[in-house]
Amino acid sequence: MDVQRKKVGRYIVLSVVDDIGLNSNLSGLYRIFEENVKKGEINIALSFTSTSYLYSNSVGVLIQCYEMLKEKGGKLVLFDPNESIMDIFRMLNIVDKVLIVKSENDLLNA
Repeated sequence: MDVQRKKVGRYIVLSVVDDIGLNSNLSGLYRIFEENVKKGEINIALSFTSTSYLYSNSVGVLIQCYEMLKEKGGKLVLFDPNESIMDIFRMLNIVDKVLIVKSENDLLNA
């Protein structure tokens, strides 16, 4: 899984370059979260491609990442998620657990 990393204000932005789908394994993303938390980076914004779709295993990994950050006093932010990802978060009633931003400017003010 190709993930690009950059710093925007107090957030680390992890951009998943590959499309996420049914056979995607997000365990590598979980390890990246762990590495950032070990370095004290507990505010992480996550972006996916415009055509990514999250299935149950992917959502499970994201919930684990959210809980890891929350435990350390951090935040998980979704950076401009596509509508199918938003639908899944709404359906699972977890959309209120993460901050959603549309731009880096919004992220700087979060």
